[in-house]
Amino acid sequence: QALVRIEELITRISESQATVSSAIEEQSAVTAEIARAIGTIADGTRDTSNQTSKVLSAMNAVQEQTSRLHDMIRNG
Repeated sequence: QALVRIEELITRISESQATVSSAIEEQSAVTAEIARAIGTIADGTRDTSNQTSKVLSAMNAVQEQTSRLHDMIRNG
């Protein structure tokens, strides 16, 4: 009976290890997906920042041109 009990314990341990292994694989997959999502967000943030800089430059150029035009009109 002792050997049967030991065999049962070994089987339970093996099943537990398989369950833990499966959970680790799932966690790894989720972690990888989160890492990909963070990379995508970082890319989007960089793109947004670049576009914002371009818009700011364009606004500054328009403001300069508006000031020049205003001066031309005022000074005739």
